[in-house]
Amino acid sequence: DTVNTAARLENLTKDYGVPVVVSEATVAAAGVSLDPDRRRFAEIRGRRALLAVFALTEAEADTALPASGRVE
Repeated sequence: DTVNTAARLENLTKDYGVPVVVSEATVAAAGVSLDPDRRRFAEIRGRRALLAVFALTEAEADTALPASGRVE
């Protein structure tokens, strides 16, 4: 399930035209606070419920995501 979801999130970057799409659960686990009005709900093949996600521009990702969690 984790690998499937990660692959679907990667595909959503193309749909949303952004370099980073992250699930709300990941944002919460990282202790990051994002504007809940920016939350989107994505249909993920293989999952029954919609998944809450955030689509981030590169600048937003650099600002919002912890540096220790970034891969460069």
